[in-house]
Amino acid sequence: GIVEKEAPIHASNVAHFNPVTKKADRVGIRTLEDGRKVRFYKSTDEVIDS
Repeated sequence: GIVEKEAPIHASNVAHFNPVTKKADRVGIRTLEDGRKVRFYKSTDEVIDS
């Protein structure tokens, strides 16, 4: 039969919701000129963190 088992989800299996495309989107990390690391949407290249 079917057995239900709770388990943690790895971060690679979770997607951000992109409000521009209205879909789940992959996220990348980029280093800016001033040395800060920011996250960005891969499809639209829009920065999430400012």
